[in-house]
Amino acid sequence: MVTKLGRKSAEDLGPIIPGVERRPPPPDDLEPAEQAHWAAITGALPWDWFNGGSAPLLKQLCRHIHNADELAQDIAQLRGELAAAEPKARPGVLRQTLRMQRAHGFESDRIASLSTKLKLTKMSRYARSDAAYAGAKGTATSPDPWTDWGPGSSQ
Repeated sequence: MVTKLGRKSAEDLGPIIPGVERRPPPPDDLEPAEQAHWAAITGALPWDWFNGGSAPLLKQLCRHIHNADELAQDIAQLRGELAAAEPKARPGVLRQTLRMQRAHGFESDRIASLSTKLKLTKMSRYARSDAAYAGAKGTATSPDPWTDWGPGSSQ
């Protein structure tokens, strides 16, 4: 059998049955809440958006979303403790809250990165031609460069 070099086509990734739309099922090693995130993400996109190569990234994205949700709950609980804490205990609770917020920020960064890599965000689908089209529609407010200086200018 001769192997092809380069990216695999849709044919190479597996058989597609016409008329049958199959979304990738969530992996068994994800927790139920992570599987719910998987189902929500895959359900919001066309059925063929994800292939075998993107499954590991999607799996990690679901884990990071779940971790961020749990950290947000912990931060909310710590804020309540901080409000009710004795003055001597406040610095310790505050340090713990800041640590949790830093971890939550880390999770948010990972979610943003993976979402962009999976082309789930608008920024990941940005095309220069879109910006050129917007400029051609006349949304630019600056004068033409050849009319704002020289002998015939209004300045």
